[in-house]
Amino acid sequence: MPPMFPHALLACINEGRAPQPQELACVAAKIRREAFPASLGSGAPHPLSLSMAHAAMHGDGADA
Repeated sequence: MPPMFPHALLACINEGRAPQPQELACVAAKIRREAFPASLGSGAPHPLSLSMAHAAMHGDGADA
């Protein structure tokens, strides 16, 4: 069974750093595959997958 959280997401959280562009793309691709499987045939990224990946990897920007 594949991991629930992509390695790129865990690495950024563990290291306390912003994601590299390729890490963001990797997480967006996982979200697209799992949340929007019907969009896979179109070849174009689902409009929400990158936004969701950005939110997961950057947070909401609020100071804790």
